[in-house]
Amino acid sequence: MDVAALIQTDSDLITAAFSAIMGLHLSTSVSNSDRVEKVSLFDHHKTTYSYGQVGETPATSTADNRCLLFIKMLNNVTIECDVESNAKIEEIKARIHELQGTPSDQQRLIFSGKQLEDGKTMSDYNMLPQSTLHLVSKLHATNPVILDAATLDPVHNYDFTNIKDDNEKFIRGGERYVRPCGFKRFALNVSDKYENLLWIGCDNGKGEWPVSYHGTGDFDKKTIAQDGYALTRGKRYPFTRGVYSTPDINLAEKYAKKFTYNNEQYIVVFQNRVNPANLFKLQSSHSGTGDYWVSPSDTDVRPYGICIRKIENKAVH
Repeated sequence: MDVAALIQTDSDLITAAFSAIMGLHLSTSVSNSDRVEKVSLFDHHKTTYSYGQVGETPATSTADNRCLLFIKMLNNVTIECDVESNAKIEEIKARIHELQGTPSDQQRLIFSGKQLEDGKTMSDYNMLPQSTLHLVSKLHATNPVILDAATLDPVHNYDFTNIKDDNEKFIRGGERYVRPCGFKRFALNVSDKYENLLWIGCDNGKGEWPVSYHGTGDFDKKTIAQDGYALTRGKRYPFTRGVYSTPDINLAEKYAKKFTYNNEQYIVVFQNRVNPANLFKLQSSHSGTGDYWVSPSDTDVRPYGICIRKIENKAVH
């Protein structure tokens, strides 16, 4: 396969992954005359974070038949939004309109990376009280939607498909780095996103952040945040909500999103760097299960890779 064909195949594979994650049809090719909507992989990666409660849960003022949601607005301000328990998506939008003035028809809500559809309820998306939703820019319904290729960094892609580290150890940011063996890692373009590039270093140097992973799916009907939260119950932390991830790619796989490409099944996991200064480690009580990590803010988690692996069983149609 020549370079151009390989690049196109990679692009199609990533597009299939994000179509599944977002619950939205993404186009792989458009004519030059088409007006297109571009989705930043860097920006969308941040909407996939697994937010959840941490430690003792403070009492809320919502009535018994209502629940509290957190809405991360376009300006990165997070607001509290109280709605009926198991509210419909359009009811959540109406409440946001009441609170912030954004018309419902101008809202696009994302939860765990997936675009929410009117007519569906919170339970349809496994959305619990105190979940975090992202309000993002509205897409024009008539325009094709594509991934913004400029938000990828192919030079730093790495194919771990046939690599086995066995007893070999790697360190990033003072923590063991379990490389995503068996996956192909697609790099995000982060060259101009932060104050410097020390955080993404590869030599365990000063300012380097350790590596973590997360998936947008659920395992035994629980997200990585829900399982992580169980390890914090009854304990006190300096924060009550956080972003959950894991340094263990094998644990992250359990929460991976499955998708189909060319009649074969794949899984996709997100790769991050996390701020070591604000990192809390949660040791699982289950033998053979890796650690969970929780960070107090999404600013303590930085996206930099998308890991995709083919799984053995064929897609069923």
